[in-house]
Amino acid sequence: MEIAVYRSSRKKDTYLLLRAEDDLAEVVPDALMGQFGEATHSFSFTLTSESTLQRIDHETLRKRLEDDGFYLQLPPPENL
Repeated sequence: MEIAVYRSSRKKDTYLLLRAEDDLAEVVPDALMGQFGEATHSFSFTLTSESTLQRIDHETLRKRLEDDGFYLQLPPPENL
């Protein structure tokens, strides 16, 4: 599955991941896009069972894309 990754113009280290063939405006709710700001395409990659992702495992990402159509990746919590 080909995945497109979009970077938020408003929130540092915040990304939207969705299937590359999907239209961002049709998949992501308007309320979320309002908070996300302008989405800039960062890169694309092929998701496989061997994919190693930093903050989510490939099966969870695949399930979220099937259920919701997108995955919102937030920045890691800051250490206090």
